[in-house]
Amino acid sequence: MPSYVWQTEPPIVFVPKEELKARVDRLCLSIEGYCGEDESWRERAGASFFIAGLAEEQGDDQAYPTFEYRMDGHPVALMVLHLRSDGVVEIKYLVTHPGSENAGGIMIEYALNKADGYNTQAKAEVFEPGLVILESYNENSTNAYLAMGFKVQSRKQLYLNANRNGQRTISATKRE
Repeated sequence: MPSYVWQTEPPIVFVPKEELKARVDRLCLSIEGYCGEDESWRERAGASFFIAGLAEEQGDDQAYPTFEYRMDGHPVALMVLHLRSDGVVEIKYLVTHPGSENAGGIMIEYALNKADGYNTQAKAEVFEPGLVILESYNENSTNAYLAMGFKVQSRKQLYLNANRNGQRTISATKRE
């Protein structure tokens, strides 16, 4: 009889910069295989390839850590955070496999919870827990983010303040 273990943490791992290109390549290859020759799927996946390319170009700056959501060792999603000096955790890039379910939401929840970890590391309350901002690259992703509870800050920028139910706005350059 198989034994089961209750899993409370998603299988999300930090990606060292020297592994980022290989992880992006592996995710893109998986997406290509999933889409096959189906043009409608390839068109939908175009945004994923674009964002994955942006994530790969991210510099070696420690203020931009990258995380990967893995299932059975295979990439399901990649997320690059920007740990802004004003205490906001920004989701710089988020790309998910089109065949995944809830991967984007799981990564966003992870980003929300990372603020607590960064505050512990800094031994100061620099990052506000439960607060993230991001930029949406297309209408489909904007609609998905809005369904998750994000509020519109500007034309492309959205924010989620899980602690205050969206009652606070965030500027692109400083906390208010």
